[in-house]
Amino acid sequence: MCPCSIAAIVLNNTAVSLLRTANAFVYYGMSVNSTSLGGNKYLNFALVCLVEIPGYTLAWIAMNRLGRRWSLCGSLLLCTATCVAGVFVPAGAVFRWNRCAVGGPGEILLAMPAHSS
Repeated sequence: MCPCSIAAIVLNNTAVSLLRTANAFVYYGMSVNSTSLGGNKYLNFALVCLVEIPGYTLAWIAMNRLGRRWSLCGSLLLCTATCVAGVFVPAGAVFRWNRCAVGGPGEILLAMPAHSS
């Protein structure tokens, strides 16, 4: 066996492991952070859990039509865009629902790679 192929396998395995670890941190961080949005923390957590159902459905449809690689890459890139956009929403009680409107699609898009890979 060629040593260059072993190095490529190790590099690929390391990259996938780091990606899955980062994905898990963001997924669980967004789920747990939903209780700090304001209002009833139990209702917020239940709504975040309900928002994941369309994410599972979208993952199933996207993987059947686009394949696993493109659906995971696309959902991670779009989730990154929504998380970065959430940073620019001003803090305060007036903008609370704007932050939820930006974070909701991010949670849907993050549920796709979190449970499909």
